[in-house]
Amino acid sequence: MATPEYFIGDRQMKVSVDWYDQNRRIMLKRYVGRWDWPSFVKAQTTPEGLLDSVSHPVSVIIDAQDYEIPPEILTKLPQIAQSRIAKHPNLAHVIIVSASPFVNLVAQMFIELYAGDLLVDVAPSVDQALSIAHHGGPGQA
Repeated sequence: MATPEYFIGDRQMKVSVDWYDQNRRIMLKRYVGRWDWPSFVKAQTTPEGLLDSVSHPVSVIIDAQDYEIPPEILTKLPQIAQSRIAKHPNLAHVIIVSASPFVNLVAQMFIELYAGDLLVDVAPSVDQALSIAHHGGPGQA
């Protein structure tokens, strides 16, 4: 599918987000570059709109391999957990793609402290994330 790309903020954080499959059951989000909190918040508009456009559960794959996470992310976990997108009724599963120990630590902290009913997994590659999304996986076992 076509992947719209846009730039946000002074740091030119590149964002691409689109449906991965024609059934609109898997969304793929990619962030490239360094981002800050205001840019991250602005970047949620498109995925929220895509989730609004369907009436079934969606798995969202967040490709975090090519972006730098700011250190203040740890203080923002409660806000992420309370965000509209995290509480969206069609968001069933989030799979974060990263081999970074820091990203994995942040993801594990989010899972343990804030995920609640939201299923969150971490995968080392997009292919592994797609496999989890298609066939279930660690969080669904």
